[in-house]
Amino acid sequence: MRYDSPIFGGFRFEVSYTDNYGGLSSSAVGGPRGGPRFDAPEVWDGALCYADDWGDFKISAAYSYTQSNGNYFSVNPLSSTKLHQAGATVMHVPSGVGLYGYINYEEVSGTYTNFRGAQQGVPDWNSWYFRPFIKRTRNPLGATVLYGEYALYNDGFNGIAAANTCAGFGAGTNAANDCGGNATNGVFVTGSQIQRYGLGAVQEIDAAAMHVFARWQFMEADVGFVGFNSATGAQQNVSQGFDDFNVFQVGGIIFF
Repeated sequence: MRYDSPIFGGFRFEVSYTDNYGGLSSSAVGGPRGGPRFDAPEVWDGALCYADDWGDFKISAAYSYTQSNGNYFSVNPLSSTKLHQAGATVMHVPSGVGLYGYINYEEVSGTYTNFRGAQQGVPDWNSWYFRPFIKRTRNPLGATVLYGEYALYNDGFNGIAAANTCAGFGAGTNAANDCGGNATNGVFVTGSQIQRYGLGAVQEIDAAAMHVFARWQFMEADVGFVGFNSATGAQQNVSQGFDDFNVFQVGGIIFF
């Protein structure tokens, strides 16, 4: 069910609710086979949006809150996920110079099995994104947008097993060396940070209701691990480097 309000002074709000009464067995989310069944997540959310012109500036912003009761991260049917999202764009219309920003914060009340075989809470994680841009009509086709971008993802992989056994790491890596030649030892993620940089261009083609674009992105990862000796119970932090990642994209979008 969903409701969108009329616009009042540039503001509007949206609310929605969904539920699945089909049910899931606990084995579907990592629990024991033949375990109890419970409802799939019910999800409700709300958003407050704003858009208006302030003199020479065009402003748009939104905040949303989403809650999922009974999430897929845990065998506990009472667990939940809470997601906060907010974004805004400010553009100076005469010059076409603007800035878009976005933040995301997620809390998960479920549990997972840590490297010692015990249940542990799923860590929170967050992400940030910024895009400065300039939008000008440089040719008869339509407006051209040039932009840069930066994104930061904190602990999106925190609490996840990098591999069930050390056999998942290549020979010669720091993580594999920590295994000590014993494939039953474990190496697990303790925290992560991903950074993304990029440049791009978008050409709007008004007559065809179409955008064509080209973009470049560069990503680097910093992930922390803990090595666990299954025989002695000893553990130690592991530092493992990763290759940087470049992405080049070209494409188009047609709006119907």
